[in-house]
Amino acid sequence: MGVNDQIVKSAAAAGQQPNTVQQRPKLESFAHLLHFTGVGDPPLNLLLEPRALNPGFWTRDSVKKNDALQQILQDMLDKHPEFQKFRIALADLTDKLDSPHFAGHQELGHGTIGSSGKMSVMYGAYQLKFDLEVFARDLDIKDKDSLFEAARDYWSLSQVDPANAKPEELFSGDPKLELHGSLVKKNQQKMSLECQAVEKDEKGTVISTRKVQVGGPKLEQIFNVTKNGSGELVIAFTDEFRKKLKLMTRHSDNSAAHDCITSIGYLYLDSALWQSDLYNPKRRGGMWLGGSYPKSIAGGKTLSILWQPAPVGDRDKKNPTRQCGTAAGAAALLTLLGQNNLVNKEASAEMRNEHLDVFASDGYGSWMGNGLISDGRIVSNDRVFAKIGIADGMLFDCVLISRQDSVTNKRLRYAMVALDIPIGKPGEKLLNSMGVELDKCIQKNNPTTP
Repeated sequence: MGVNDQIVKSAAAAGQQPNTVQQRPKLESFAHLLHFTGVGDPPLNLLLEPRALNPGFWTRDSVKKNDALQQILQDMLDKHPEFQKFRIALADLTDKLDSPHFAGHQELGHGTIGSSGKMSVMYGAYQLKFDLEVFARDLDIKDKDSLFEAARDYWSLSQVDPANAKPEELFSGDPKLELHGSLVKKNQQKMSLECQAVEKDEKGTVISTRKVQVGGPKLEQIFNVTKNGSGELVIAFTDEFRKKLKLMTRHSDNSAAHDCITSIGYLYLDSALWQSDLYNPKRRGGMWLGGSYPKSIAGGKTLSILWQPAPVGDRDKKNPTRQCGTAAGAAALLTLLGQNNLVNKEASAEMRNEHLDVFASDGYGSWMGNGLISDGRIVSNDRVFAKIGIADGMLFDCVLISRQDSVTNKRLRYAMVALDIPIGKPGEKLLNSMGVELDKCIQKNNPTTP
């Protein structure tokens, strides 16, 4: 179903005519918006939904593990009990790009992932760009103002609560989650987009709070729109937004991340994460953004804009995590990047090369990647794409590897994720060695080619 068909369907459900939204409802409640994915070569431009964006190991409510790789991982963990406390995921794409082998340990445990969650913001930005490109093409829009108005008109339809529509069950447990039209309801109640702005002093003590509303994407701040020689719209990030996006990913800059998150908004970001299946309540968690990273403001103070924690999956209700995920969820995002299926081929390449490429970056690298480098496993022409994180006294490392291996005579391609390692030099050394041991698992999973 294309954009135009979907708008006609949504408008009818809302009791309005397409392209004539009489009174645009304010974006005040969380909903599933319309997203697209450009998977395939040539791209199919499918409606974004779990079956269109499966990295190859998701099931409806869990993960599909490869028996051989799982046994290899378990044998390694038995030899290294010091690794057994951590959330681990391993996805082997070598010679099986579209059907990777997956193995994990506590891989569906949901919790904070620190700055590794900035990968979710990066994905949301490129998803928004692609959705606008599909809007422009399918609706034959020829100017920026009309494009932005069309997007906002459609998003506003998500706020209509259809009186006679049968709800779609999203999660039957506690809380009960249902889809009413496009609106997501938790225990029969709409999920308000109202947020709390929290200021802290230089010691981290809360000094003020106030309510704020974070609605739809601030399109004028995010995008420049021009025309090519054929009169078609060309959509690009503004220089300022692109700069902040790179500061967020390469340098893990919290202030830049705050600005990117609040420019895109939780409605759009978490709608994309949910419908891409990177978050799934039936798996009791996944990638989720329920709050910004702290932005530095005058006088050594910080400002955070906090929304809601993940509706299902948060392990600590008294102190809910805001930038969270699972090892399997992070591995899925990296696997889709490696398959060129996260948004589309062009976006996947740009996310890898512009934002996560360790060797091309003057920012942070990867502890597990550093372990491979020190062990001589990464050489020239090999690639390491990574996003690390630090939060709550723990380290997080999410890595996508492509390297030529002299043992198997193959180019090994895989994603590895390790979460919850204690902060400090001993933890960093633990991740160094874990990277080497997980690389050995991939070698064992790939028989030597003569």
